[in-house]
Parts: sequence; C-alpha cells; structure tokens
Amino acid sequence: LVSPSSTSPLLSDGRAYRYFARTVPADTARASMMIDLIKFLFGLTSVALARSSDAFGLGGGQAVRLVAVAEGVEVVGEAVFSPGTVDFTSQFDELRRVAARVIVVFCQENDMRRFVFGAARSSPPIGGPGYLWFLGLAVSPSFWSDGPDLQIDAAQVRGVPPHPVLGSPGRCC
Repeated sequence: LVSPSSTSPLLSDGRAYRYFARTVPADTARASMMIDLIKFLFGLTSVALARSSDAFGLGGGQAVRLVAVAEGVEVVGEAVFSPGTVDFTSQFDELRRVAARVIVVFCQENDMRRFVFGAARSSPPIGGPGYLWFLGLAVSPSFWSDGPDLQIDAAQVRGVPPHPVLGSPGRCC
C-alpha cells in the first residue's frame, strides 16, 4: 500500500505496517522543521499547540511535543477541539491564559480555517501583529478567501530581533 498523503508518525513502525509506504514525510519531519524555525530563525523558546482530537491532530501534536522537548522548546499550552467544532471559546481562552504568541496548529483544513480566522476575529484577537502561526497542513488558495488579513510583521513578535543574515524580517505568515 502506497499513500501520497498519510503523515501519521504511527505508520512509521515498519514491523506493524510492513507493507505500507508513503511519498510524504511523517509529521515528525514537519514538526522538526517548525521547531527549528521557531528556535533558530526566530530565537523563541516556547510555543502553544492547537490541534484536533482526531488521528491527524493527535499524531501532529505528539510529534510537536516530542521534537520541542528534544530541542529545549517549551510547549506552554494545548488547545484541543473535536473535528467540526464551531465554537472555540474555551480553546481561545486557553491560548490567552498561557499568553501564547507562537501557535502551532495541527488539524484538517476546514477546521484550521475556522480556528485561525475565529482566533483573529475573537476578542481580544489572537493573531495579527505580535503573533506567529505555524500550520501543520498545506492549505489551498481558497483557505484565504473571505478571511481577515493575517499577515504580520515578524519583527513584531515579542522577542524577535532582526535576523543576522536576513536582516529585519519582512511581512510573513
């Protein structure tokens, strides 16, 4: 069995899944890239995790925690929601409680869109200047339609100095 899109780290167990192959890396590779950027490019040492409670969110969340611990990056909070959730009030409250400025999100695109845009529209907003979002899933161009302007100046993320090679970060995310 060959899958072009299965990223669960659980499928990396060659003894349990002897006849399984994939054409994309496991979530641990994606998590490693995210944590490396957070730590080495932006110089930050803590993140919050927002994820769905399904297998994709669980696998991605476990990968982020594993890599973060190994790299000395603290996961300060975790906001978990069921797929299809519409009201994220308790999850947004958790992100505010831990004063999250860097947020890693692992869920399917429809949930991600509702979560990210809902956070930006919540009061007080979670997103915009001073926030850095890492999405654990590629999103289609339609993801951005009718959404708030989430572009930020990376230099406004608390504690982010200009990068020694890249200079002052431009608009990103």
